[in-house]
Amino acid sequence: MPARPPPAGVRATRTDRAPRFPGVSFIDLSHKPTGLLKLLLKAPTWLFRAHLGFVFGKRFVMIEHKGRRSGRLYRTVVEVAGRIDGELICTSGTGPRADWYRNIVEGGLVAVWLGARRHQAQVRFLTPEESSSVMADYESAHPGTAQNLYDVMGVSYDGTDADRERMMTEIPMVGFTLDGAASTSTDSARLAETVEYVAIRRLQNAYADIVTRQAWTELADVMHPDCELALDLGDRSMTIEGPDAIGAFIGTQLEQFSFFEFVILNTVIDVGPTGSTATARMYMQELRQNVSDGRRTNAFGVYHDKMVRNAEGDWRFLTRRYGSYSRTDAAGPENEQVVFDLPVIALDSI
Repeated sequence: MPARPPPAGVRATRTDRAPRFPGVSFIDLSHKPTGLLKLLLKAPTWLFRAHLGFVFGKRFVMIEHKGRRSGRLYRTVVEVAGRIDGELICTSGTGPRADWYRNIVEGGLVAVWLGARRHQAQVRFLTPEESSSVMADYESAHPGTAQNLYDVMGVSYDGTDADRERMMTEIPMVGFTLDGAASTSTDSARLAETVEYVAIRRLQNAYADIVTRQAWTELADVMHPDCELALDLGDRSMTIEGPDAIGAFIGTQLEQFSFFEFVILNTVIDVGPTGSTATARMYMQELRQNVSDGRRTNAFGVYHDKMVRNAEGDWRFLTRRYGSYSRTDAAGPENEQVVFDLPVIALDSI
């Protein structure tokens, strides 16, 4: 696997500052919380026990586990970092010393709560290679949270896949398969993929609607703040970064048309194995009428996109690669098209 640098917002080098979350510098998660902080951090546990865990969606679960020495029942809420074939992947934010992790290593897993339901579950401990792949997707979707985790644990890596895998030996990940999941894993995986396909198709449709209406401020609702748009127009190329700059560029280009509509012709979507990232190839057509001479013109192109989830779990465009493969000749009759090579990029290489 080729080396990938950390996404924007994730530093690859160790820092000397105390572990903290931005804006909450008094919370030091490198030690077990006490007092009022301990009570505040238990609030999610109370919600799960009251069967109100659905307020967390599918991003958090509560683990019930027995103390390895006391035998007492404990409950710990942890984040779902990703999914692999229906398996919920969670990480120990304080490393292998976390009590819940040490308890389940000793066979103390009792149950896992997801939403309002309590499930019997099987546990699996991921290899560093598997953990590295999950964390790479998590970094893309939640760069700030990933950096906070690294700060808390005092770990870092040099930006390569190999060193990330080395780092993940210090950040253990576990997979939980909930009761009934084994017998219905195929159907569940297909259903989950269909749900994500529909969600991503809605994202694409929303983009087409925004461009047709030229509602550029709404691009922030469909694009990651660091979204990058790379354009290959056949005779020139350029790269634009950020929803505001992208909207300003497209808006300027559309001033030459009295009529414009963005039409999606076809799309192919591939959701990543952890459910945190996805790629797509989207074919589109622009229907246009010139302000200058009233001619009806068109353009055909294809987008190769990478999408990630934001903090709320919604899909957003992270990178977009647009390639033009045909458009009406500016100097010729309406039916005269300039044709370029069809740009095709393998989805697994985006």
